[in-house]
Amino acid sequence: MEIPAILYGTYADVKTRCKKLLVTYVKHGGSLIELIEAQGLLSTSEHPGDIALYGPGPPVSGTVNFQCFAPLRVLDDHMPPSLQAATRHAHSRALEVLLQRPWGVLCLLDGNNMTSWLTRETVDYCRSHVRAVLACWDDLTAEGRRYALGSIQGWTVWQAGSPIGKALFFLGVPQDVLFRFRDGIPDDDLAAFIVAYADPALAGDVLDVAREQLGRPRPAPAPTPPPAPLPSQPPVAVPSRRATPAMVAAMLANDAVTVQRLIEAGEPAGAMVMELMTSPVFWAAEHGHTSLLRCVLECEPATDAPDIEGSTPLMLAARGGHLETVKLLLDRGADPNAVTRSGWDALAYARASGHHEVLELLEKVYSPEALEQNHENSE
Repeated sequence: MEIPAILYGTYADVKTRCKKLLVTYVKHGGSLIELIEAQGLLSTSEHPGDIALYGPGPPVSGTVNFQCFAPLRVLDDHMPPSLQAATRHAHSRALEVLLQRPWGVLCLLDGNNMTSWLTRETVDYCRSHVRAVLACWDDLTAEGRRYALGSIQGWTVWQAGSPIGKALFFLGVPQDVLFRFRDGIPDDDLAAFIVAYADPALAGDVLDVAREQLGRPRPAPAPTPPPAPLPSQPPVAVPSRRATPAMVAAMLANDAVTVQRLIEAGEPAGAMVMELMTSPVFWAAEHGHTSLLRCVLECEPATDAPDIEGSTPLMLAARGGHLETVKLLLDRGADPNAVTRSGWDALAYARASGHHEVLELLEKVYSPEALEQNHENSE
């Protein structure tokens, strides 16, 4: 597989290069693909290092790797304030373009960058996303266990690319199936997985593409080292069913009164909101809707049940700097020492996001051992 030379190096170096290029892109337009590839492509078979889909985070950011997540991360977080409006427009244009290249598909497999395309909330876009993944699936899987997330290395693209699963959910693959196969799909065959589990009404022509691929010979898989041990996780709570449109509208409006009324009328408090790819607890925590969260927790007290990536509501609240929401979750027994599958915890999210009040609060409730380890990882 070939990845642009501009994305190879330490994250600090890659960020500097990307920022210069992306300022030009935001100001003057042009082809994002041509701008990024102008400095040449590097073969992954000829250059050492991991293929990083998430970061920055030690040790991936401090060593020389293919920092595939960088373009959208820089576009999201490091553009000059004077270009804010132009950046939003440029960002929207970038999403479709990135699907044209395997390295662009990898850029969109970052859990944070995922929110860039997930906000479009259209099945059509998810079809485009899955079609693009299918088109380069053999190239992606040929790298073996070379993918990295933050501080965790040695994963397959399926393990590291949870947005693939999120897109498949929109195409009707049941949530319990995605959880059952979250550490690997049979024979690494995405086409067969889609044919077996996707909903024809939602998947549309993606099923035709998958069926066509099933008839093609596949290359032999590359030899891979043993997988890295995964962080221990509590059981994942699989939502019983999807939320109704009334619940979706109430959540979007931060209407705690209506949410409470719907729950009392029988709406499952832990139902999955397909349009937002989250549940009421996660939505309220991520957006700092403390009153809404308090209402939901009265009926859904499981504050530490993680999502498919291992994130908990406390982590999302800490990442957003929602101090009162963090306080509520801690009061309800949320575990501040829980970690994601990529090795991040609430304290790491608060520190990376620069939310000092949340950071100070979490440091008071951390276990001494976890706090010491967290400080070591941040240095």
